[in-house]
Amino acid sequence: MKKLQRFSIFILIGILFFSLFFPACSKDIQNGSEGEGKLYALAQAYEERKITREHLLNIAYYQGSAEDNQDELNENFTPLPKGELTENVSLQIRTALADMYYKKYGFTDTAEDFIVTNFYGHYDNMIAFYYKHLNSLEGAVAENYKETIDDVTFIKPVYIFLSSEKEETPSLNYTRVILPGPEDLDETLAYRIDSVEELQIIFKEPDFQFNPELLNAYDEKFFQTHAIIYYATWVSGLCVTRTFSGLFVEDNCLVVRLDNYVEGDGIDGAVYGVVYAFALEKTQIADCETITLQEWGTKRRATPLK
Repeated sequence: MKKLQRFSIFILIGILFFSLFFPACSKDIQNGSEGEGKLYALAQAYEERKITREHLLNIAYYQGSAEDNQDELNENFTPLPKGELTENVSLQIRTALADMYYKKYGFTDTAEDFIVTNFYGHYDNMIAFYYKHLNSLEGAVAENYKETIDDVTFIKPVYIFLSSEKEETPSLNYTRVILPGPEDLDETLAYRIDSVEELQIIFKEPDFQFNPELLNAYDEKFFQTHAIIYYATWVSGLCVTRTFSGLFVEDNCLVVRLDNYVEGDGIDGAVYGVVYAFALEKTQIADCETITLQEWGTKRRATPLK
């Protein structure tokens, strides 16, 4: 009898451990969550006609599944605009996840305990994403993961959030400019360059290894209508791939938007410098006073433009 009791205790402990560290499978999301929006597993959202097959193809395209869908994701495929994961929608998603965990498991997690690790598009009020729960092992993906829905194959898990927010912030029109970073980046550098003279002053400083001939591309005629924004800063050594996805103006601040794709589980404590430089029409940034970087749906503290 005692052996049976001990065995039962071990079974209960095992169940408790599994529920704590592997709490959220896709089946837990399929019923949706109440609140500002609803959460769905991808297959469930498609079965309930929350999304279309065109959405499936675009999600597969943006998650890098073209090789597994060569018949349709080829040179003739034109993707829908990816849109932006705004800070407000990111908060809605993370709040809905916290609400779901509370209702299903009694966890008292908040939105801060979740991050949106992958963003695959904002189409009308539908957001395709993947997430990580910071207090468990949820987020690990099998190496050979594949899911096929209506002949569209996905190589990474996808969840769907139906948001109450439909508006998307349009990206500014810009041209990427190739400009160097300083040899030693001691602090974040943020410049708005409005003339040839300002350009020469900045990039003839000894800290910059710069070919003066490149300055010839930007003459007084160019600066009559355009300005160059130069932003040198750091990003962490987190094992992700970062993809620049657009420029936005919010509250007189120029936002450099990055998409992040998780590539590994480890975290490298080092940081490294990055340079973003853009040519924009002056009318687009007339009121911009600061610049910031947005990653994981979160903006950094803004840096004044000199």
